[in-house]
Amino acid sequence: MEIKLDKDILDDILGGEAINTLAVEATDGEIHRIAELANKQLELERGVTTLELELKAKKEELRSVQEHDLPDALAEAGVSEIRLADGSRVKAEPFVTAHISKAKADEAHMWLIKHGFGDIIKREVTAKFGKNDDKWKLAVEALQAKGIEIDTKEAVHHSTLRAFAKEQMEQGTDIPVDLFGLYSGFKSKIAK
Repeated sequence: MEIKLDKDILDDILGGEAINTLAVEATDGEIHRIAELANKQLELERGVTTLELELKAKKEELRSVQEHDLPDALAEAGVSEIRLADGSRVKAEPFVTAHISKAKADEAHMWLIKHGFGDIIKREVTAKFGKNDDKWKLAVEALQAKGIEIDTKEAVHHSTLRAFAKEQMEQGTDIPVDLFGLYSGFKSKIAK
């Protein structure tokens, strides 16, 4: 079977590009190869999706062992650290994670300011320019004076927030857990 694609069909398929002006003839073998490659792509896409799901499950399983099972086992045994036969050290260390959601950003920032920690909030100003537009050299005030639209962003960097939360928790400061997405516990570490 031979399929002949004329200019009008190609224009419909490829959007009428000038490059599509030649008549194209595809053989049965070429069509078969295209179909095989399309099926291979679909199979690979399904395989990648499966592997991503498996990786997500393994990461969750690892997190459970690191943050719950192994630290709990060390605590139940009444030890903070042990050495394995291969010389590796196993211990559980405290950790803290924190996150400010977009929905709670204003409230969290107000809490930080009210309690004297407003200096960890950073402001970011972003302006977009075309490749040949050299207005980027102007200062923020000049951008606004020229009528160039700018975006501003106010946020606490995630590592700054994590360090802040850990420090304040260690000092006994009462930080709103929900507001800052606080999560703390012990995480096992294995080092050779």
